[in-house]
Amino acid sequence: MNNFLKHFAYVAALIISVSCNQSKPTPEQKPIPQPTQVSASTIKVDINLFASPNDTTCGMPLSAGIADTVTVKGKLYGFCSSSCKEEFLAYQPKK
Repeated sequence: MNNFLKHFAYVAALIISVSCNQSKPTPEQKPIPQPTQVSASTIKVDINLFASPNDTTCGMPLSAGIADTVTVKGKLYGFCSSSCKEEFLAYQPKK
């Protein structure tokens, strides 16, 4: 019986020390926010940042929606779809 009490006390002390040792966020250590899904319709973009106000592949106005972008020679281009971007890049000179 005496051995049982010693083991019980040891296990209880171990459990208490482990549970008390958990760190809690401090003002300097805040939890990392989880990424959120953002749809393209919720992002406001200044059209003046782009090299052209239209998709340079199909001519669609960027104000209707931008699905993809690429920077070429320091200029930002916007596209209505990834396929327009791929077509645009196919005609760019290879380095």
